[in-house]
Amino acid sequence: RQTRRHPCPPPCPPKATSTMSDICARYAEENTREALSGSARILSTLLGNLAREDTPKFRRVNLQNAKIQQSVAARHAMAVLEAAGFESVEGGAAMESKLPGDQASARAAQLAAALDTALSACANASFALRLSLPHGGAGVRACTYADEGRTLLTGATDNLVRVWPSAPPLGGDPAPCAVLAAHESVRGTA
Repeated sequence: RQTRRHPCPPPCPPKATSTMSDICARYAEENTREALSGSARILSTLLGNLAREDTPKFRRVNLQNAKIQQSVAARHAMAVLEAAGFESVEGGAAMESKLPGDQASARAAQLAAALDTALSACANASFALRLSLPHGGAGVRACTYADEGRTLLTGATDNLVRVWPSAPPLGGDPAPCAVLAAHESVRGTA
């Protein structure tokens, strides 16, 4: 089963003030899939941590950390962090969010969403870091990849196992390829 991917739009000309979406789109468009696969996960984690919990620990990014150094080496990665409100401190050894109050968490959440949108819409990335799969309100209890990573299986409290394409088509709500009934007490997958 082939998934149709939409090509990335041409890069936007630089603007005096770029929106979050523009910055994330440039980040997704101007990096290779290989560069994005590691970098995007680290950026998403940094943004997600701050969005969930506004503490001094998550307001600071240590640029001396090897994984973070590799992540911010991708083109426009620093611009993504700056758009989230992070500023260079300690002579460039770290970045800190200087936004007051709840603004840091709110901005990080907005950037994380813009990053996911840009990555899922771009052919050289063509993945989303977070994807909500509709399970009809049932709580998902287990999930696993199958078929060499081409499908994702989820088991929920409604006693149904849903089979999803690992790369769902872009746009609209994802739909399962199949729904398997007559399963009870899903506790895990193998």
